[in-house]
Amino acid sequence: MHERTDFDLAFSANGAVEGSWDEIWSVRVEEAGHLDLVGGRIVVGDPLTGGLSDGPLARAVPPGRYPVDLSVVRRPPDSGGVADERVAAARVRFRSTVNTSWPANGREISRL
Repeated sequence: MHERTDFDLAFSANGAVEGSWDEIWSVRVEEAGHLDLVGGRIVVGDPLTGGLSDGPLARAVPPGRYPVDLSVVRRPPDSGGVADERVAAARVRFRSTVNTSWPANGREISRL
């Protein structure tokens, strides 16, 4: 049986999450295009901090074209009428089935 994770929640269409001050942020999923992988090796990182992983992930994927989705969250307007919207996460869909484990640092873990 697959247990839902926060990552699953980030990609549930028309979802909602609780923000830092008990406000409810809406969640929507947008298609961002495709990732064309020639070599099948993936390096991950955070573009805002400049941090990259220590080289490619342990598991390679077959070269190909893979769809990319964005999880976009929106905070309702505050007392000043200002709303906030941002990309919370991105994912590459390598297959249509649900993952039940994730590789981390070269080893498999069954749950994050």
